[in-house]
Amino acid sequence: MSISYIAENRLSKIDKSHVINPLVRDLNSQLKTYCEQNDKAYFIDLRNSLSEHQQYITRSNLAQDGLQYSNIGLLTVVHILIPQVKEL
Repeated sequence: MSISYIAENRLSKIDKSHVINPLVRDLNSQLKTYCEQNDKAYFIDLRNSLSEHQQYITRSNLAQDGLQYSNIGLLTVVHILIPQVKEL
């Protein structure tokens, strides 16, 4: 499953998105490549379904720390994952 992160922590008021988000994109790319090269691994990319304008994860889908999913985000992830896991 893809990593989702915007690196804007509303609790600490620290925004590291300019540093973290490129690393997250790189990690997701490497995970996808790894899964494509290994028959026993599957990559499910949630980012498009959780994002605004195909760019960053919608803030309502993330908790205050910018890393964990919010309750809304968790429900969204479940609705995305169930059909994809059934397909596998």
